[in-house]
Amino acid sequence: MTNKTVAIKIDFDGRSDYSLQLNRWFLKPIGAWPSFPSTSRLERIMSFVLIVICYIILICTIIPCLLHIILENESFRIKLRLIGPVSYLCVGSINYTTLLLRGKDIRHCVEHMQTDWRTVKREKDQQVMLKSAKFGRYVTASTAAFMQGGVFCYCFMTALSTEVVQVGNETRIVHQLPYVIYKELIDINESPTNEIILFMQFLTGFIVSSSTLGILSITVVLIAHACGQLNVVMTWITEFVNESRKEKIAPFENIGIIVERHLRTLRYSVLYRSYMFLFVFL
Repeated sequence: MTNKTVAIKIDFDGRSDYSLQLNRWFLKPIGAWPSFPSTSRLERIMSFVLIVICYIILICTIIPCLLHIILENESFRIKLRLIGPVSYLCVGSINYTTLLLRGKDIRHCVEHMQTDWRTVKREKDQQVMLKSAKFGRYVTASTAAFMQGGVFCYCFMTALSTEVVQVGNETRIVHQLPYVIYKELIDINESPTNEIILFMQFLTGFIVSSSTLGILSITVVLIAHACGQLNVVMTWITEFVNESRKEKIAPFENIGIIVERHLRTLRYSVLYRSYMFLFVFL
């Protein structure tokens, strides 16, 4: 393998950010993006505030839903139909909590990726890594469009539906809610209570979908980066084998570089697999 390298006049942090940008957009609004040594104190405080707000919104939506299913005198068929949306909220809340608990582990994987981008020396290797980053970004964007679009379409179409309710001698038209509410706990037939609950449920849908999307997108980006690193190693091995014996300068040194890079890639694979093992089941 040739020792000649090409000076790459690019912003390495920008290239590593290219593959992680969408993940950060999904997780920062819900306070789930991990803190780094460079994170300011204000950003840490804002993340904590966002986490508290998100949990309050989740609790205020899920508990009334569960109370409705348990306490309302409805047929088993109706309750079974209501379990679907509520179970989605519960699983999304578990995903959100898992993201917060695994924040330090995710940070280690991200820092490993950033180091790989900074240590790249050849333009050819950079292009291989960039190709994998583009694939991960494409899959992430497609998943986001499908998941976020599906959740918001469900909430929006449900909110467009109205029903006529009789409150005393007064007839009112109220919006239907995406997620049921125990009416003995909250009177959703009053305005602006109905609108406030509807807005909170939209936020709940955003939080749970962003949590699930965050787990999936991080997993995709980490796997895509690992594939890119293995492709770089394969490129080095191919070049080393194809070089004639006369062209090989310090062959043992080149073999050492290849082995070192391969071991680093394997360590990264073990790192993200151990951290993402739990996410696969969510």
